[in-house]
Amino acid sequence: LAEERVFQARTLHGTRSRADADALLGQRDLWETAGRYQEGFQAATEALALYQALGERDPQRLALAHLAVGGFGARLHAPVPADIAHLQTAAQLLAPLPGPNLLGTVYEQLIVAYLGQGDMESAYQAGMRGVQANRAQRGADDWKTAASEDQVGQLAMLTLRPAEAVALINHGLQGLRVADS
Repeated sequence: LAEERVFQARTLHGTRSRADADALLGQRDLWETAGRYQEGFQAATEALALYQALGERDPQRLALAHLAVGGFGARLHAPVPADIAHLQTAAQLLAPLPGPNLLGTVYEQLIVAYLGQGDMESAYQAGMRGVQANRAQRGADDWKTAASEDQVGQLAMLTLRPAEAVALINHGLQGLRVADS
């Protein structure tokens, strides 16, 4: 279905259109869950280049493109500064917008990138920003908030913050149990 959307966008609007870029990014979740990082990285890079060439100004579209380029890049190869810069750009674009949006997801991707670089402290800090974003946008009891608290709780434990780890993990697991029931 996602590939058909790309085909239709190109047929109706051409290969250098906003619709083409949107369709390319519409496959992000599919590629990520299937571990097809090379395809995702190539499509996201193409979509971002299209948006830039077209002068796109929609922060949601631009943020999604930067999220995809940085996120796929950080999984495709050892994370490089450009991957982190794309993710940070996505966060800057989304932070002032009303939620819920992908800001928490951007911080999850930053966790992956920083861990790939072996930078546990930066991963923890990105994770905490994600927890704060999810709490603000989705509420303290939302499953997405609970999942981010559990993730960051693990990082808190690894960065020698045991009291914070216990609080985050307990609240996160409680929230996940409620969401699961």
